[in-house]
Amino acid sequence: MTTRRALVIGHDHVAGLGLLESALHSHDIDLQWLTVVPADRFDTPDVDVAFPAPEPWDLIITLGAPWPRERIRNWAGTEAAFLRCAHEGGVPILAICFGAQLLAETLGGTTRPLGRSRIGWHDIRPTTGSGIPAGPWFCWNSDQIVPPRDAVVLATSNEPLSRGDPRRGRRRPRVRRHRPRYDRQRTPVLPPAHHLGGHPS
Repeated sequence: MTTRRALVIGHDHVAGLGLLESALHSHDIDLQWLTVVPADRFDTPDVDVAFPAPEPWDLIITLGAPWPRERIRNWAGTEAAFLRCAHEGGVPILAICFGAQLLAETLGGTTRPLGRSRIGWHDIRPTTGSGIPAGPWFCWNSDQIVPPRDAVVLATSNEPLSRGDPRRGRRRPRVRRHRPRYDRQRTPVLPPAHHLGGHPS
């Protein structure tokens, strides 16, 4: 099997993939990391960063970030342009946490606050035929992505959106850093390798 290359965008110096890393390796995917904010700039994170051309990569993975958006406005815009270019070039993107928010916003969606934070194990509502189990899944978020209009939604949650809560009138949804302990039996595995090769024909 041909080894494929994935670019992993870790926004801080302690970013990690957890159990996903071994799952990717089991699919013969070689991981190469791009750390956006080095350790010595954690308190001043609006750094200048150059993203590579997306075309050489078989997969792009973008992870979470612990800062409010106004502190990373410079490189968040640069990454958004990079993700748009990758999407338009047909490069598969796996976006997690902040990365998922940024990707959704880049492609015409948005992010809204939940009525209450969702922390811990929660069930979801998979769409028919998605192949995604209902859970429980480990969640740690207080925001909900509103997908772009032409997106295919594979699962939703039962959590209501916040309406008119003045405590949540921030300029961007906050993303909390978290290092949860995962139950290996509850962690989903990746689909067969051919699903990771690109868009279906």
